[in-house]
Amino acid sequence: MKKLLVVFLCLIMLIILCPISYASSSCYTISNIDELVDFLKSDDNFSGITVVLKNNITLYNDDFSVGANNEPLYNYCSDLPETMSSLVNFNGTFDGNGYTISGLYLNDGLFENCNGATIKNLNISNSIVVNKNTYESCGMLCSYGKNSEFINCKIDAIVISDANNVGGVLGKTESCTISGVRNYGDVYALANGSAVGGAIGCASNSVIDNSCNQGTVSGYNCGGFIGQSLYNKLTTCYNSGNITGKANCGGLAYNLLPYDNGTEIRYNGDRPYKIKPDRSVKYCYTVGELIGEKIGEFCYSYSGDIFEIGYSYFVGDLFEANSDGYISLQYDSYIWQNTGSSDYETSDNILLS
Repeated sequence: MKKLLVVFLCLIMLIILCPISYASSSCYTISNIDELVDFLKSDDNFSGITVVLKNNITLYNDDFSVGANNEPLYNYCSDLPETMSSLVNFNGTFDGNGYTISGLYLNDGLFENCNGATIKNLNISNSIVVNKNTYESCGMLCSYGKNSEFINCKIDAIVISDANNVGGVLGKTESCTISGVRNYGDVYALANGSAVGGAIGCASNSVIDNSCNQGTVSGYNCGGFIGQSLYNKLTTCYNSGNITGKANCGGLAYNLLPYDNGTEIRYNGDRPYKIKPDRSVKYCYTVGELIGEKIGEFCYSYSGDIFEIGYSYFVGDLFEANSDGYISLQYDSYIWQNTGSSDYETSDNILLS
């Protein structure tokens, strides 16, 4: 009996003293700075694990801002604090629980790569990502996402990057669900030829709804809400931030390609049939100012069926440009008179000519 008791006590001591890996539990909680830093430094991808934020966490207390030459400032000077690690790969679920992480200073998105992940209910404020010598994508919340969900996340931070695709929230996404994502911070894309959007740099084959940008956007090819929108279903999204581009600008998007003439296979019992996927753009609008070399009111470059766009409009000001963006040219003969209000350019209400 004594031997069994000794063995039992030894096992308890081993459990207490040995570190527990993330993979040993289906749920992992973050309650303070140290736990957040350990999480971000982890080599684990957290596949099958739900990570839950339990408190508001502030890493640096003073304010981040941007100088006259797009340089990052902390407490209004160039003496910057130490950068923090980003989580390189994340395949699990992160539930911010409505709490806020503030005072982040990063060299890449909080989550660099998400694959099959869900990030939801997270707020980020008074933070900055300064991303240099990176050639693909950068966003404050996630730089690259594939087959992932981004739901109910509010970002009020600064993004400075020379990546090809830059967004205030998401850099580049493929086959993702994006809902309730809001950006209030300013975005600075430094590379020539880059696609930049207030909320999303580039998204393809994704479903995006109930999302917005209210921050300022500056760069090369700029969209107020999204830089490049390729084969996405876009619903109830808007931009109210001002846009300044060195080349081509669009109020909602720089490049809008809503339909690729592809088909989806669905089944009626065992019988397959083909349908045209819904890649429409509806109930979207932009009200910011546009400054650029070439400007399209709703978007600069457009390909596909004009009738995929409906109940969408531009109300804003155009500066320093010939405003002959491709979408404007296609809309010239299709103006919907909304009696009792402004004249909105739309497609669900036009007369065929």
